Amino acid sequence: MSQGDYFNGKSGEKEVVETIQPVESPLTDPDQSENQLEEPEWKPGFFRQFPVLGFAALCVALMCAIAELIVLQVSNNESDRHWPKKLAPNVILSGLNSVANICFSMAIGTCARRD
Repeated sequence: MSQGDYFNGKSGEKEVVETIQPVESPLTDPDQSENQLEEPEWKPGFFRQFPVLGFAALCVALMCAIAELIVLQVSNNESDRHWPKKLAPNVILSGLNSVANICFSMAIGTCARRD
């Protein structure tokens, strides 16, 4: 049937029937194979597939957590005079926490990209 053909329904009335053709995209068109997504290259071996950037980011986040514990331990029961005015313990903890959050985000993003 072509667009605009008529069809006699059960009640005897004529209805218009339209044929819908799917739109071809570069992914479904066999003539445009150069636009298709390429398969990821398989790299055998443990060290070639190891997420080095994600692991390094997790290590830095762990070091930040250890540094935060050290700052909390050193600043416990200490007066504010012991610390410089611009670099109080809460400023140090805030900076370390920010670095740790960025590293966690990098680690999760790196591992989420891997197939």
